[in-house]
Amino acid sequence: MFAFGVSLSAAAITATTLVSGGATAEAVTQSTVATSTISTAPDVGSPAEVVPGASAIGPGGVAVTGVSRTPFGAEKSRAAGKDLAMRLQSIEVDILADGARLRARVPNGPVVAVAYRSNTAWGGCQIPGSDGHVWGWLSVHTAQGWRSGWMRHDLWDITAHTYPGGGSDPTQLPWC
Repeated sequence: MFAFGVSLSAAAITATTLVSGGATAEAVTQSTVATSTISTAPDVGSPAEVVPGASAIGPGGVAVTGVSRTPFGAEKSRAAGKDLAMRLQSIEVDILADGARLRARVPNGPVVAVAYRSNTAWGGCQIPGSDGHVWGWLSVHTAQGWRSGWMRHDLWDITAHTYPGGGSDPTQLPWC
């Protein structure tokens, strides 16, 4: 789990995010991360905050609207096979807080869904946000179907499994 006060890697800090303002790229620099105040307040809310028709801006700037029958399945506008590749490479994650906001854009886009500790969720990749937090591109199972969006890393963690023979789980999502 992402710990407060831990500095981001140089590669992560210089990564370009495509989700801060639609398709407009925003470079996250080391000075931005160092001088920004990282909020310790959880990014949680209620179903009343959800904007049902809002499009989430996914990795690569692709707009994703609505729900689907499979994780990351609403990402039909991606190049052929990319939505399937995201599903095959996704990693199971645990939601750590009730009412965890799934946002359309990082760090304060419209809320496209809220997730709860009992929800099934899958993570595709992660990015550093301009707010100092790491954000994951997740697909969360809701009562309406699977919904994709961005969730702050302090609200989810990689699911730990036990394997016969000593297998291990990944420790983080890959960088987008």
